[in-house]
Amino acid sequence: MNLEGARDRIGIRPKRLVVLLLGFAVVLLAAPLVVGGFYSALGCSEEEREAFAEFPQYGGAKVEPLPSGVTGGCAVFYDTPERVSAHFAGQLKAHGWTVESRSEGGGFGGTLVEAYRDGYAYEVGYESRKFYSPPEPGLHLAIHVFEDPRKRTLSCDSEEKAALAEFPHYGGRT
Repeated sequence: MNLEGARDRIGIRPKRLVVLLLGFAVVLLAAPLVVGGFYSALGCSEEEREAFAEFPQYGGAKVEPLPSGVTGGCAVFYDTPERVSAHFAGQLKAHGWTVESRSEGGGFGGTLVEAYRDGYAYEVGYESRKFYSPPEPGLHLAIHVFEDPRKRTLSCDSEEKAALAEFPHYGGRT
Protein backbone atom coordinates (compact mmCIF):
# COMPACT_ATOMS: atom_id res chain seq x y z
CA MET A 1 0.00 0.00 0.00
CA ASN A 2 1.36 3.43 -0.88
CA LEU A 3 1.06 6.71 1.07
CA GLU A 4 -1.98 7.78 -0.92
CA GLY A 5 -3.76 4.50 -0.18
CA ALA A 6 -2.88 4.69 3.51
CA ARG A 7 -4.18 8.26 3.71
CA ASP A 8 -7.44 7.27 2.06
CA ARG A 9 -7.83 4.30 4.37
CA ILE A 10 -7.03 6.20 7.62
CA GLY A 11 -8.73 9.41 6.62
CA ILE A 12 -6.09 11.80 7.96
CA ARG A 13 -4.07 14.23 5.90
CA PRO A 14 -0.25 14.09 6.04
CA LYS A 15 0.08 17.57 7.61
CA ARG A 16 -2.37 16.68 10.37
CA LEU A 17 -0.55 13.40 10.96
CA VAL A 18 2.76 15.26 11.34
CA VAL A 19 1.19 17.75 13.79
CA LEU A 20 -0.36 14.86 15.74
CA LEU A 21 2.96 12.99 15.94
CA LEU A 22 4.85 16.15 16.97
CA GLY A 23 2.28 16.83 19.68
CA PHE A 24 2.69 13.28 20.95
CA ALA A 25 6.50 13.69 21.02
CA VAL A 26 6.22 16.97 22.95
CA VAL A 27 3.99 15.31 25.54
CA LEU A 28 6.46 12.43 25.95
CA LEU A 29 9.41 14.80 26.37
CA ALA A 30 7.60 17.20 28.72
CA ALA A 31 6.07 14.51 30.97
CA PRO A 32 9.19 14.00 33.16
CA LEU A 33 9.43 17.76 33.74
CA VAL A 34 5.77 18.00 34.64
CA VAL A 35 5.96 15.00 36.98
CA GLY A 36 9.06 16.43 38.70
CA GLY A 37 7.27 19.74 39.19
CA PHE A 38 4.22 17.87 40.46
CA TYR A 39 6.31 16.12 43.14
CA SER A 40 7.96 19.30 44.36
CA ALA A 41 4.71 21.30 44.25
CA LEU A 42 2.97 18.80 46.52
CA GLY A 43 5.80 18.76 49.01
CA CYS A 44 7.74 15.63 48.12
CA SER A 45 11.14 17.15 48.85
CA GLU A 46 14.51 15.63 48.05
CA GLU A 47 15.19 15.12 51.78
CA GLU A 48 11.93 13.20 52.17
CA ARG A 49 12.67 11.06 49.11
CA GLU A 50 16.18 10.33 50.45
CA ALA A 51 14.69 9.05 53.72
CA PHE A 52 13.01 6.26 51.76
CA ALA A 53 16.31 5.34 50.11
CA GLU A 54 18.23 4.90 53.40
CA PHE A 55 17.30 1.23 53.70
CA PRO A 56 15.35 -1.26 51.58
CA GLN A 57 11.62 -1.54 52.06
CA TYR A 58 10.38 -4.66 53.80
CA GLY A 59 10.64 -7.78 51.68
CA GLY A 60 12.62 -5.91 49.04
CA ALA A 61 9.55 -4.05 47.77
CA LYS A 62 10.54 -1.75 44.90
CA VAL A 63 8.37 1.32 45.27
CA GLU A 64 8.99 4.97 44.45
CA PRO A 65 7.79 7.66 46.85
CA LEU A 66 4.89 9.76 45.63
CA PRO A 67 3.57 13.11 46.87
CA SER A 68 1.11 12.70 49.71
CA GLY A 69 -1.87 15.00 49.95
CA VAL A 70 -2.49 13.64 53.44
CA THR A 71 0.81 14.62 55.07
CA GLY A 72 2.26 17.04 52.55
CA GLY A 73 5.37 14.86 52.24
CA CYS A 74 6.08 11.61 50.39
CA ALA A 75 4.41 8.22 50.68
CA VAL A 76 4.77 4.65 49.43
CA PHE A 77 2.17 1.91 49.52
CA TYR A 78 2.48 -1.87 49.27
CA ASP A 79 1.20 -5.14 50.72
CA THR A 80 3.10 -7.52 52.97
CA PRO A 81 2.07 -10.93 54.28
CA GLU A 82 3.60 -10.35 57.73
CA ARG A 83 3.72 -7.98 60.66
CA VAL A 84 6.61 -5.62 60.08
CA SER A 85 6.85 -3.17 62.97
CA ALA A 86 10.04 -4.76 64.36
CA HIS A 87 11.71 -4.51 60.94
CA PHE A 88 10.95 -0.80 60.54
CA ALA A 89 11.73 0.08 64.16
CA GLY A 90 15.12 -1.64 63.92
CA GLN A 91 16.02 -0.08 60.56
CA LEU A 92 14.96 3.39 61.66
CA LYS A 93 16.95 3.18 64.91
CA ALA A 94 20.00 1.94 62.97
CA HIS A 95 19.76 5.04 60.74
CA GLY A 96 19.53 7.57 63.56
CA TRP A 97 15.76 7.96 63.85
CA THR A 98 14.14 8.14 67.30
CA VAL A 99 11.34 5.59 67.39
CA GLU A 100 8.61 6.92 69.67
CA SER A 101 5.86 4.37 69.19
CA ARG A 102 5.45 0.89 67.82
CA SER A 103 2.53 -1.53 67.67
CA GLU A 104 1.90 -4.91 66.09
CA GLY A 105 -1.18 -3.80 64.20
CA GLY A 106 -3.80 -6.13 65.59
CA GLY A 107 -6.89 -4.13 64.60
CA PHE A 108 -8.39 -2.78 61.41
CA GLY A 109 -5.67 -0.18 60.86
CA GLY A 110 -3.54 2.50 62.41
CA THR A 111 0.10 3.38 62.98
CA LEU A 112 2.70 0.63 63.31
CA VAL A 113 5.78 2.79 63.79
CA GLU A 114 6.41 6.50 64.40
CA ALA A 115 9.93 7.92 64.27
CA TYR A 116 11.53 11.37 64.17
CA ARG A 117 14.87 12.82 63.05
CA ASP A 118 16.22 16.20 61.92
CA GLY A 119 12.81 17.86 61.66
CA TYR A 120 11.15 14.97 59.79
CA ALA A 121 8.63 12.33 60.77
CA TYR A 122 8.55 8.75 59.44
CA GLU A 123 5.25 6.91 59.90
CA VAL A 124 4.41 3.35 58.91
CA GLY A 125 0.65 2.95 58.85
CA TYR A 126 -1.29 -0.18 58.06
CA GLU A 127 -4.65 -1.55 57.07
CA SER A 128 -5.37 -5.18 57.87
CA ARG A 129 -6.26 -7.18 54.78
CA LYS A 130 -8.34 -9.59 56.88
CA PHE A 131 -11.11 -6.96 56.71
CA TYR A 132 -11.04 -6.93 52.89
CA SER A 133 -13.82 -8.58 50.97
CA PRO A 134 -12.88 -11.39 50.54
CA PRO A 135 -10.54 -11.46 53.56
CA GLU A 136 -6.83 -11.92 52.82
CA PRO A 137 -3.83 -12.48 55.08
CA GLY A 138 -1.31 -9.72 55.71
CA LEU A 139 -1.19 -5.96 55.80
CA HIS A 140 -1.44 -3.09 53.35
CA LEU A 141 1.27 -0.55 54.31
CA ALA A 142 1.21 3.22 53.90
CA ILE A 143 4.59 4.74 54.70
CA HIS A 144 4.86 8.53 54.97
CA VAL A 145 7.86 10.82 55.41
CA PHE A 146 7.07 14.47 56.04
CA GLU A 147 8.12 17.56 57.98
CA ASP A 148 7.71 16.98 61.71
CA PRO A 149 4.52 18.84 62.64
CA ARG A 150 5.80 19.22 66.21
CA LYS A 151 8.57 21.51 64.94
CA ARG A 152 6.25 24.00 63.29
CA THR A 153 6.06 27.26 65.17
CA LEU A 154 2.78 29.04 65.38
CA SER A 155 2.92 32.79 65.57
CA CYS A 156 0.47 35.41 66.60
CA ASP A 157 1.37 38.82 65.21
CA SER A 158 0.36 42.17 66.72
CA GLU A 159 -2.70 42.53 64.47
CA GLU A 160 -4.02 39.14 65.56
CA LYS A 161 -3.39 39.98 69.21
CA ALA A 162 -5.19 43.32 68.79
CA ALA A 163 -8.18 41.55 67.21
CA LEU A 164 -8.38 39.19 70.18
CA ALA A 165 -8.20 42.10 72.65
CA GLU A 166 -11.11 43.98 71.03
CA PHE A 167 -13.76 42.29 73.16
CA PRO A 168 -13.93 40.63 76.57
CA HIS A 169 -13.62 36.85 76.60
CA TYR A 170 -15.74 34.32 78.43
CA GLY A 171 -15.19 34.40 82.17
CA GLY A 172 -13.43 37.77 82.01
CA ARG A 173 -10.17 36.30 80.76
CA THR A 174 -7.85 38.58 78.88
